[in-house]
Amino acid sequence: MQKYNEARKELFERIGESSKMVLATSVDNIVSARTVSILSINGMFYFQTDRSMDKAREIAVNPNVALCIKEIQIKGICCDIGNPQSDKNGFFIEKFQEFFPSAYAKYSHLDNETVFEIKPTMAKTWRYINECQCIEYIDFLKEEYRCEQYRL
Repeated sequence: MQKYNEARKELFERIGESSKMVLATSVDNIVSARTVSILSINGMFYFQTDRSMDKAREIAVNPNVALCIKEIQIKGICCDIGNPQSDKNGFFIEKFQEFFPSAYAKYSHLDNETVFEIKPTMAKTWRYINECQCIEYIDFLKEEYRCEQYRL
C-alpha cells in the first residue's frame, strides 16, 4: 500500500494541477480523441465543454474514457457534474479561471457548458529506472502498484 500511495502521489505531481491532455472516448466501437484543458484536483480530473459537443454526447453513452499526456496513460470513469457556475462547482471554476483564463472568459458563463469529472481507475507510465525501461501500473480501484521491466 505504501508503494501505491507513493506512486499515486508522484503521478499527480508529474501531471500538475493543470495540463492539456488527450481525451479518448468510444461509442459503438468507434474511438474519438481530442485535446482538452484538464484540471487535477484531489485525485480527480476535470474539464468543461459544451453539452452539444461530440465528447459530451459520447460520454453520456459510454462513461469509460482515457487520458494521455506524454508517457502517461490513464483510464477512468467520467460523469457530468453540471454547469461550471453552479455553487457545487466553485472549486472547479476557481482553478479553471486561474489556469485557463481565456477559456474561462469565453465559455464558462454559457448556459450549455458543463463540467466533467474523471475518476481514474488505472494509470500506466513508461520510465527509466536504473537504466532499464519500465512500465509502471497504478490500479486506483485495487489500490495496487506494480512495475515491470520492458524487454525488447
